[in-house]
Amino acid sequence: MQNRLRRRVDVLLVGILVGVASIVHSASPASAVTTRLTIGAGLGNCPAGYVCLWPRDNFQGTGYAFYSDESDYHALPSPFYIIDNYSMSFYNHANTYDIRFYRYPAKTGDTFVLCKGDSIASLPPVANTDTTPGAWYRTGKGWRGQVSGHDFGAWC
Repeated sequence: MQNRLRRRVDVLLVGILVGVASIVHSASPASAVTTRLTIGAGLGNCPAGYVCLWPRDNFQGTGYAFYSDESDYHALPSPFYIIDNYSMSFYNHANTYDIRFYRYPAKTGDTFVLCKGDSIASLPPVANTDTTPGAWYRTGKGWRGQVSGHDFGAWC
């Protein structure tokens, strides 16, 4: 009788432990997403959920994929900072968000929006008809080599 009672208690304890373990497992955070990746050339290398930038036209060269907002590309660690003012083609492979790009760091200056699923194979060149010092960096010019940050949101 005592052995039977002990077995029932053991079975009950095992059941409780299994239940607690499953609750703990389901409450643990999902696997972390890598917020920055280097990728190969071509739209097919941009992972779902990311916005991707390439330093050459037509999605060529080593690309850079971002899963979250980046307010200042120049402040990013190597190799990602290279994309600051050096991005020529873009692909928004984000599942639910549009991307707003900024001309200056800290999400300031002019902006343009890339709707989810859209791409730009080549940004328009900076107009160089103004020869005064610093004219290439003024607002109202083209965007080629002028992007310094982005954020995810709903604009389209």
